Amino acid sequence: MYRPAAAIQRLTNRAFQRHIRDNSAAWNRPRRRH
Repeated sequence: MYRPAAAIQRLTNRAFQRHIRDNSAAWNRPRRRH
């Protein structure tokens, strides 16, 4: 039994984590003087 929802959720979760990491890096890199 193949569940596409699980694969989609895993793929989206992976992309979401990568997006969060990139976004966090982009936010923390230039904004050092607060």
